[in-house]
Amino acid sequence: MTELVEKQAKPDSKGLILEQDALYQAYASKSPEWHRNMTHRLLRKVDWHLLPFLILMYLLNFLDRNNLSQARLGTLEEDLGMEGTDYNLATSILFVGYLLMQLPSNLLLTRVRPSLFLGIAMAIWSSWYTRQELSHRIAWFYSGSSLANAFGGLIGAGVLGNLDGVHGIAGWRWLFIIEGVITVGISVLAAIFLPNYPASTPWLDEQEQAYAQWRLMHDAGAADEVGSTSIKEALGLVFADKRIYLFILLQHISLLSQNFQYFFPTIVQTLGYGNVETLLITAPVWVATFLISLLVTWTSGRTNDRSLHIICLMMISVVGGVVATVTTNIGARFFAMFLMPMGAVSAYQIIIAWVANSFPRPLVKRSAAIAIANMIGNTASIYGSYMWPSSSGPRYISGGSATAAIAFLVALVALVIRLMHVHMNKRLDETNPAGVHYNSDLETRAVGFRESLHFINFMSAHNDFSQALSPSKPIFLASLREALVNVGFFYLRNAPISVQTQEQFIAKALDLFELPLEKKLEIEMVHSPHFLGYSRLGAEITALKSDYREQFDFATELPAPGLNEPLYRNVVGPNQWPDETAIPSFREAFDTYLSQVSSLAESFPALIAEALDLPPSAFNQVFDTPQQHKLKLIKYPPPPGASNGKSAFQGVGPHKDSGFLTFLLQGTPHHGLEVQNKNGTWISAPPVPGTLVINIGRSLEALTGGICTATTHRVNLWPQNFQDGAGSLGPRFSFPVFQGVSLDLSADEISLNIPPHIRGLVKNDKFKSDAEATFNEIFHGSIGEGTFIARVTSHQDVGQRWYPEVLAKALKGQRDFLT
Repeated sequence: MTELVEKQAKPDSKGLILEQDALYQAYASKSPEWHRNMTHRLLRKVDWHLLPFLILMYLLNFLDRNNLSQARLGTLEEDLGMEGTDYNLATSILFVGYLLMQLPSNLLLTRVRPSLFLGIAMAIWSSWYTRQELSHRIAWFYSGSSLANAFGGLIGAGVLGNLDGVHGIAGWRWLFIIEGVITVGISVLAAIFLPNYPASTPWLDEQEQAYAQWRLMHDAGAADEVGSTSIKEALGLVFADKRIYLFILLQHISLLSQNFQYFFPTIVQTLGYGNVETLLITAPVWVATFLISLLVTWTSGRTNDRSLHIICLMMISVVGGVVATVTTNIGARFFAMFLMPMGAVSAYQIIIAWVANSFPRPLVKRSAAIAIANMIGNTASIYGSYMWPSSSGPRYISGGSATAAIAFLVALVALVIRLMHVHMNKRLDETNPAGVHYNSDLETRAVGFRESLHFINFMSAHNDFSQALSPSKPIFLASLREALVNVGFFYLRNAPISVQTQEQFIAKALDLFELPLEKKLEIEMVHSPHFLGYSRLGAEITALKSDYREQFDFATELPAPGLNEPLYRNVVGPNQWPDETAIPSFREAFDTYLSQVSSLAESFPALIAEALDLPPSAFNQVFDTPQQHKLKLIKYPPPPGASNGKSAFQGVGPHKDSGFLTFLLQGTPHHGLEVQNKNGTWISAPPVPGTLVINIGRSLEALTGGICTATTHRVNLWPQNFQDGAGSLGPRFSFPVFQGVSLDLSADEISLNIPPHIRGLVKNDKFKSDAEATFNEIFHGSIGEGTFIARVTSHQDVGQRWYPEVLAKALKGQRDFLT
């Protein structure tokens, strides 16, 4: 998403930034009635300014592409010496260049002004409309094709019937001239008047500009910033989503089932009418198709159904193709001419909306998905034109039969996608407690949508750290606010950690795990009273079960506490370092990475305070100086049974981190991390290149009185999480940095005056968690005491050696609490 208001980028706009910041944050406290009225006011403006222009542009686009079919009824083939399949070749050759530019132009559209790209203006719609609103607008947009066919027939009849031979120019040439001049004129006007994004639109006031972006961010869950995702990343995101391949197939064969459009006047002419009469009687067919397409897209939107609508419409097209093929009765064949486009063309408009709604932001991913589906889908037009050779007239049995068969295949693929979504939803239901009600805006349960939207809701805190330092900071803070109060974690993009630093650190971390066991045991954690060092496979315990992982715990290098200091301060102390000769430069790579993450971590409390409408210094009192940050290096090897698809081990059990924030680098592409939402549903948090996963800890939850939501999470050792692209098993590596707070602090000592409108953002303050007790339920002392107890019970070998009495008391308290 672009900045809130384009003026913010100007050097003299500091006051405006503050004004818009306050305005932007105020939206969250508005009543539902205010939002309904504001949305209605905004959409009324956007629809009237945007839709007519875009529909007209697509109408002209399709009119210019289809006028060849009307020109054929004139002297086109005779004048150009066309024979056999020459006309079919002329029809198909258009799509070669048309398709080659689909992907680059759609991706380029996310880098430059969309008004310059008239033919693909549809790709900018996700900068104006929410997902629920987009479907019906896309239907109106694509209705331009039906209107183009209707008007094309009328215009063709008028031109061929009245201008043929005028000034020595053939009628079909006049048809191209007249329609081409209109298109060029409209394109010039569009480049001038078509708006780009809400932030730079003069017919929206500043409040409407800001609100237009605010509601899109809440719909998609993340504020889009044009150019924030690279094209390479976008393509990776698209092709990693398995559904894209089915949607490509669906769109391809759907377009193949519509190839009769380019021969429609010729097919209708087989009813026995003259050229002009033929063009005139095609108009009612396309007017009927236009009306039906609007009706079915409206019912599709109202019922939140796509697949059943597509299946039913394609079966109508099947009937049309069969009737047109098997009978010579003029009335029946004319009726079939209505059924074929009413079914296939109307279904295609729903398919387009289905594709657009099925792929989340960032905008460049959506643009890439739409472009790829269009590009590969439209290749059907290159060879599909040969389904209707002149030699098969007048009944065109081959074309009609093939159209009916392909239409049936479209219905079948739509059914497969539907069943796939049913299966996905069933998997969600198996982990979803009975009686849970989904948010209708973000977790629609309609078949074919729930899985996609659930993922988008889960990605709702996909923040871009660069926005925190730019005029678009309010967007970053709004997204951060939603993550804090309702999600509990988020992906962070563009963190100030160099790629080279990450790569060097990951390489050395992997080398560390390759050391011989005797070298690892030299720094085993049991030797450290500060819970630092190496832990063998299964040594750590979470949720009363051993974790199937081995790990190294390091931290900011600090001296051991004095003898007279509280016992809990022993969670701070010096590291146990591996032998430098065994793993050269490990310490250097470690220190560089931890230093950069520490700088990031220490900048975040001020941002969190601002997101909660508190002074930036609100959390200053809760941290020690210097802060100690703990960095774990974790390896999850494939567990026994993984090779045959079975495993009874946990990577790490359900838990909440005890600190302020956790900054997690997922070092390999293997899945496994899962986050539990407030309903108790477990959601996968896959590795996303170029991001860190930020978890909110129990300390922050306690300090804010539960307003900020700590994340219950786990690592699942499903066998498929360890498979690479070739199906080979491999370990999963992750590297979390834990940001702690002052150990001497008690949550009861901190009183943060969180504004009522922030408290009102909490959508559900009673949520289900599989984690152990929340921070204050298990211990009422200082944060240091709670952290110390957690370490002793998690690393019982260390507790048994250094703190046996504390361990015994803690285990008894844990058992008593659980019973």
